[in-house]
Amino acid sequence: MKTKCLARFRPNANFRDPVQYGLRFQILPDRNALARARDLVMFCRRHKIPAVHLIMNAEEWNCGHMTETEIRKYLGMFRRIVPILRQAGISVNLNPWSTTLHRSRGRRLRAGQRFERMVSPTGKQARAVASFADPRWRKYLAALYGRMAAIGFETLWLEDDFRYHNHDGLDWGGDFSEAMLDRFAKKIGRPVTRAEVVRKVLQPGRPHPWRKQWLALWRECQETCAGEIRDAVAAANPRARLGIMSSGMDAHSAEGRDWQGLFQALATGGRAAHRPNFASYEDATDVISHIHGYAALDIQKRMRPPWVDAHPEIENFPFGRFGKSDATTYFQMAIAKIMGSEGLLLDLHPMTGNSVLEELDVGAMLDKSFSALAWLGRQFPRPLESRGVGVPFKADAAETIRLAGGATYDKLVCATDHPGFVLGRSGIAFQTAMSPDVNVVWGPKAWSFTDAEVIGMLGHGLWLDAEAVEILVQRGFGEYLGLRLKRWLARDSATYTVERVVNAACGVRVGFNASCNNCKRVLVVAPAAGAERWTDVVDCMNKTLGPGLTVFQNELGGRVAVSAFQMHLEWGAWNLNFQRQALVQHLVRRLTRGPAPVMTSGAPHMFPIDLRCGSERKVVVANLCLDPGRVTVAIPGVQRVQAGTVIRPLGKPEPARCRCQRMRGGVLTVTLPSDLPHYGLAVLSVI
Repeated sequence: MKTKCLARFRPNANFRDPVQYGLRFQILPDRNALARARDLVMFCRRHKIPAVHLIMNAEEWNCGHMTETEIRKYLGMFRRIVPILRQAGISVNLNPWSTTLHRSRGRRLRAGQRFERMVSPTGKQARAVASFADPRWRKYLAALYGRMAAIGFETLWLEDDFRYHNHDGLDWGGDFSEAMLDRFAKKIGRPVTRAEVVRKVLQPGRPHPWRKQWLALWRECQETCAGEIRDAVAAANPRARLGIMSSGMDAHSAEGRDWQGLFQALATGGRAAHRPNFASYEDATDVISHIHGYAALDIQKRMRPPWVDAHPEIENFPFGRFGKSDATTYFQMAIAKIMGSEGLLLDLHPMTGNSVLEELDVGAMLDKSFSALAWLGRQFPRPLESRGVGVPFKADAAETIRLAGGATYDKLVCATDHPGFVLGRSGIAFQTAMSPDVNVVWGPKAWSFTDAEVIGMLGHGLWLDAEAVEILVQRGFGEYLGLRLKRWLARDSATYTVERVVNAACGVRVGFNASCNNCKRVLVVAPAAGAERWTDVVDCMNKTLGPGLTVFQNELGGRVAVSAFQMHLEWGAWNLNFQRQALVQHLVRRLTRGPAPVMTSGAPHMFPIDLRCGSERKVVVANLCLDPGRVTVAIPGVQRVQAGTVIRPLGKPEPARCRCQRMRGGVLTVTLPSDLPHYGLAVLSVI
């Protein structure tokens, strides 16, 4: 390679690049390895990629837990190709594709691998997925990472299979193996069986004390394993750091995961890295996928210590434009930068062993995206924090959720972001932490808050669904809700069909009918004196069956809204339209004592994100609708728009002309350009 070329290509120098593309790519330890490495250098040089994350033993070429012969082949290859990449100024990192092993896919343990295997709650044993409780496997894995660290990689990643859930062949996942049961027996002081542990962990009603102890055991085993890997890596290469990919955060709650403890266990030299999972693997034009992506990034950003860098994974499977459009990939990268991520890990190439140059048009997409991503990276530093209606995430929710009889282990996973699907599609900014103004709690999540937290929310603004209100009544908070429970109506034995507006306070014409025909259950309540009745549930004979939505101001000074529907399960059956959008927005304003959250109107699925740090505030509107739309944004508590920018998919940032008007109550309304396309972003800097 010519020195002149190397001098021009120094993407890693001082980390000035605000995008920080990191390409995940597999090179096989065969006769093509050197050529593949040189192609990789060429590709990085062409497309402003400062870092590569070499994937090892991945996907189609995964052999299960590697043998000594296979490990030596990779070590030999890395000793040859890492200098080529490093001499080109590229940061070189390693991503072993498996730890416990994602899926067996016909793999078995190899000769000499006497690892304990995970066992599911019902007793199914994995063919090759290893147990965290097995010291032999932990010793094997730590030694593998130590040997690889000695090559000189900057970051070594633990893949997202470093988890208990989502392993094939196991219902939900593991681990109820004999090794894990033996450890639990020592913890509680007597022998146990798998059936006994499962029965008590899933005990109906009040959680058995064993549930918390069992989740603590899983957490301890995982952190012990992480610490052993850390020690091996630090001994081999003190300058290396460890990173970990996360899966669904609510599923991690059912594993007992403590993110602060896990990051501490991984820390080398006081630092670590995180690869948040948030984006769809395939094309995702559905609105829900992108609202979930924002919520996932927000949850993970809030729980990540400042010394842990975030490099979200830009997923793609099956790989290429036949599986995922450039526009979707770009948009997911843009949301990751808006949420303050330090870098982007690009999972864009198949792992089949081909040249990086053979997956057509990936580089062109990265080139087109770079200008907008660089601008977003400069505009959205990590300290900016989301604001809006509270949709609180609870990392320890699985410890306190109460189960019905016959529940399976997956019922310990309680989704956080379902309220966000209604709020986001209704054009209301939300945050995945408790808000001091107004919160939404639906479903069994109502078990996960302490009494003090519940009282705090009841003293401000709170929207409950039917199941959450039943839980809070059971917990003794009924006096603050403004109602008395009567009975449930089931779909196959009742004739409810519509929700009818009965109060103009909701912003919709009195008498307007919206469907509830697809809802499986409806809760009938008797409102207390002083409760405002906003809607009624009406049957096909035009008979009123009970209130559909009530609002009550309690003695704590808070306002509580109660919906008659199981919104956490049936948010999709509660069909959104412009009238229900108006109802939800009026409801949030009614529940909020302070300035209302940022809201959009005028078109469907215009999703607002409100980010603040000190006096700095930026409002983003993302068009998640396939149609372009003319949108009005209501921003309380600001004086003016300092700058407006529009970014069209794969386009460069452009100044935006916005029409602003100050409304009553100190709300600034901003009308955005009328041609904001699907995946278009409007960014407003406001003061």
